[in-house]
Amino acid sequence: MSDLELTFSVVLQICVDAVLAVRQGDKPVDLHMVEIMEMQHKTSTETNLVRGLVLDHGSRHPDMPKRVENAYILTCNVSMEYEKRSVCMSTRFCSIMIYLL
Repeated sequence: MSDLELTFSVVLQICVDAVLAVRQGDKPVDLHMVEIMEMQHKTSTETNLVRGLVLDHGSRHPDMPKRVENAYILTCNVSMEYEKRSVCMSTRFCSIMIYLL
């Protein structure tokens, strides 16, 4: 078997396993549940199927630890960025003469 055939065989099996992993009975398969992510690796045969959630974000600050054990992980689909609200207020001062007339 050539390298191209081996790569094709490995990737084909991973694709089939990914589709079968998200299949729910007789319902049509939702292919949006399968995501292909390009990661840095040496060869195509190192490609593998992750049955779960992949968090590939890295650290936010250089002083953060590179490794944490027994950590709790929160996943949410909202922005966690601090947004400073700006309040635009104006006050009108009218001459008292307007009200006296």
